[in-house]
Amino acid sequence: NTDQFLRGEHDLLEYQRAIEKHKSLTDKVMTLIVIVPMHLFELNCSKMNKFLCDRSNMLSNMILRDIVFRSRTVNKKICEQYDGIVTRITTIPDNTEELVTLMKFLEKLELK
Repeated sequence: NTDQFLRGEHDLLEYQRAIEKHKSLTDKVMTLIVIVPMHLFELNCSKMNKFLCDRSNMLSNMILRDIVFRSRTVNKKICEQYDGIVTRITTIPDNTEELVTLMKFLEKLELK
């Protein structure tokens, strides 16, 4: 289910809900009975509970890593675009035609 979730595109609210779902599952598992009395013996569930908590935390971490990766990719693109703009507007035009082109470029930037 988490692998399928990670394959899709989601906004931050959807990511938040998925992480909260896993945190809620972890909280529920932590409240489960550790030792279950049976007729002739007791069943110790502590290792199973720990496994389930660890698994839920691992799935939450997978979602967080995906958020970090996607954010880093978007931020890198923004920085590259900004660097391109800075390079273009800091060049000194050689003639009037290049100056007019640069001014039009600046006007387009102001509209965005």
